[in-house]
Amino acid sequence: MSHGYTPVRKLAATDQVDGFDCGQAALNQFLQRYALVNQKANSAQTYVCCHPGSAPGPGASTEDQAALLGIAGSNRAALSNYRNGKPIGTSRDQYERVGHLLNIHKNLRLLFPQNRDLAYRWMSTRNKAFDNLTPVEVVKEWGFAGLLMVRGYLDRARGV
Repeated sequence: MSHGYTPVRKLAATDQVDGFDCGQAALNQFLQRYALVNQKANSAQTYVCCHPGSAPGPGASTEDQAALLGIAGSNRAALSNYRNGKPIGTSRDQYERVGHLLNIHKNLRLLFPQNRDLAYRWMSTRNKAFDNLTPVEVVKEWGFAGLLMVRGYLDRARGV
């Protein structure tokens, strides 16, 4: 396929579908809530084709997801639990990390309400405010303090 689209492929568990919006609420809801579940149950198959970097598409790498969540990249069980909506742990650090990540997500959605692509790309886009690192790189380099730096930057951008 040409015109800047990715090849047609099956929907994957790593695809970010939260930002998908085709203008049809029922189709959006199906892709976001049911497509992968039905595919895993072999009751339906969903295929996607999109602009590179747009939703649905590969989200953060496994390594990046682990770093953001504060878990070892080798801890496949915790990542699997996270991807399946199960708790990844009960430590205060993990609860606080998830809270900050949700706040970052909320800030990005509020800052870019008409541009979901930008909201979902922002974490992996180089930023002069972070010495030309991506926000994900800041969190990987600085750990929990980096997560607070990214959240603080977005809170200030929103005037909070």
